[in-house]
Parts: sequence; C-alpha cells; structure tokens
Amino acid sequence: MTTKAAQLYGVISPTGQSDGFCVPVFIDPEQSNHLLVQIVDEQNYIESFEPFFSSVEIKAIDINVDKKVGDSAFWYFGLKNGPLSGSIEDIRSQFHERKIEIENSPYILLQVVAACQIDGQEAAVQTVHDLLAENVGRAGANAWLDTNVLSPKIRDWLHKSRKTRRKFDFGKLASKVLAITDGNSTSVLVPEELKSQIRDEDWRSMTEQLASLLKFFDLRFAGLIFQKHSALRNISNSNVPLLKREAVSAFAKGKGTTLQQITKSYFEDSSGALRVVCTFSSRYEGKGKRKYWFGYHEIWNRWLEGSRDGFLLLGCADTRTCFALPLRFVRAQLPNLRSTGIGKDQYWHLDLVDVATKTNLLDIPRIKQAATLSEFAFKF
Repeated sequence: MTTKAAQLYGVISPTGQSDGFCVPVFIDPEQSNHLLVQIVDEQNYIESFEPFFSSVEIKAIDINVDKKVGDSAFWYFGLKNGPLSGSIEDIRSQFHERKIEIENSPYILLQVVAACQIDGQEAAVQTVHDLLAENVGRAGANAWLDTNVLSPKIRDWLHKSRKTRRKFDFGKLASKVLAITDGNSTSVLVPEELKSQIRDEDWRSMTEQLASLLKFFDLRFAGLIFQKHSALRNISNSNVPLLKREAVSAFAKGKGTTLQQITKSYFEDSSGALRVVCTFSSRYEGKGKRKYWFGYHEIWNRWLEGSRDGFLLLGCADTRTCFALPLRFVRAQLPNLRSTGIGKDQYWHLDLVDVATKTNLLDIPRIKQAATLSEFAFKF
C-alpha cells in the first residue's frame, strides 16, 4: 500500500475488449516499476492501493491523474468516440451528455449504470436481461439479474436508509442480503440483525420500489425473509490480522520457505514466485448447509496470476483450520460460482458447506455439486 499520491499509468480491460469498463492502473512515483490498483470504499473514495501484477498488456492513456488515499476513486470506460473517465460524478455527467451514443451498446451502458449507480435506467437493464434470456435461458438471466442488479441495488437502499451511522456490523450484514429469483417471483434474504437498523417505513418504501422495479422483468416481489441466527460469530477485528499471519506462517513452514506480508491479505516469498492471499471467515450459526462464506476478488485473482505458484488460503477462525487452494483449482471453479459486481469490483462467493456426514465442502451452485477440500486442509 502507499500513502503518497499515485500516478495513473494506464488501464486494463478485464474482458479483453477495447470498449467498456477498464481497471485503472497506477504507479508509485518513487518506484515506477511498482504497479498499483485502487481499493474503493462504499462511498467511492480510495481507501488503499494494492500491489498489482498484470500478464495482460496495459493500455497507456494520455490523462494526467494523481490520486492518494482519501481522494475520490478514478473510473474509466472505453468508448469508440473517446472514454468516460473521472470520478463517479464526472462519469454521471458525461453519461447524460452521451447517452444516445452509449445506448447503441447495451452491455456497456449497463456497466456504467451499475458501477456509477445511475437511477432511472431500467429499460437498459431490461434490454440486457432479454438478451441473456435468449442466449442462456430465463433461469440464467434471472440469476444474472439477482447477482448484478437486484442484490447490489437493495444493499444500496439499505445503506441510504439506515437509522444511525454508528459502525456496529452494518456493512458486513448488508453484504449478506441476497435477492433470489425462483420462477417468476423474487424473495430477499435478510439477516435478522438488520431488521431493527432500518425504520419500518423505510422497509416498506424499499419493498415498494423493488416491486415496481421487478415489473420491468415480468417478476413479482414475494417478500422479505428475515433469517434468524444467520449472523457470523463475532471475531474481534484485531484478532484477524494475527490469525492471518499465523496461518500463513504455518503454510510457509510446510513449503520450506518464508513469506513476507505485503498488505493485510497479500504475502509472497523473496523472489515473488510464491504468492498467497489469505482471508478468514467465522462460522455461521444457522441450520442451513452453509457454514463459512468467503469473497474471492478479481484483483486477488490477477495478483496471484503474477506468480509461478499462487494460493488462496481460506481460514476458519473457530477451528483454526485453513484450506490452501491452488490458483488453478480456484480458477477452475469460478465459472460455476455465484459472483457479484463487474470489473475490478467483481468477487465470487465461496461457500463452505456441510452436506449429510461430509463437512467443509466447496459449494458449486451452478452445477449443483460440492467439491471436497480435505486434501488442501491444514491446522495452524
């Protein structure tokens, strides 16, 4: 991470296409061979810069931008007649000026609408949904709608409606709110603990807006489902960094090497040939099959790609068990996992589940299977 101003170097297209969302790549002005990507908080401000390695060519762009932690995030969308770029406010302004041009590319339009939270663009979303329904079927289109449109929009409503700005655990709980469409009806799963954090009138307002939105897709709102005992066991945030270091140290010892901590989640050996991303989850207390949840971020994926050996360490805090998943194994599962967001904001949902007498399986929902992780497990 860097606390100094980072300089914009170029952009990378996560899809390989010249048009659409691109990931801005920065450099440390004092160490220009160090590539960085911005990490953005819920208010679209930069909260940190993470080291980044790209095996894909970076497209240099002639825009003079310096950014530091606390500044508004920089966004970039490639278009044939010149990009949309700048802060969220800049993008929104440019979008309205060039909307007619962008409407000819519905997928790009949707990227801009979703990333920059532009309201009133339901017709654009409907166009993409209809195209997906033609290509992958209604169920696939609805799964896309749940993950990329409805769930993020509901979470945004919740953040705007919360009663108090005190920290408690609102962000973590809100991130677990899910829209699930089955047939022609959509339900919303909500942790019980969130119910008292939103006024009753705001719940009603949100559900009315959601019901109205669903009509665009010939769907009906089936209701909110408040899940009792679904919250994670509390782990003091101060303990998580220690757990990560201990787990990574045990993993490195088994490999006969040492790993240096680069950021709060990144570790690598002295040559950069071995890289590790470590993340932790508490255990779910509910009666459902899911026992642990992890998010696997696109920027983690790209950073691990830059090493000869990359591993994702999934830590279970209550049992001090960790699963060291090779990058090749993780990437093989991604097409069949649920995901949220696009571009640099995309992350995949990794659920560890218990099924019958088998425990700590990786749920692979799109093919309705589960993969055993026992060969990757170790204690620390």
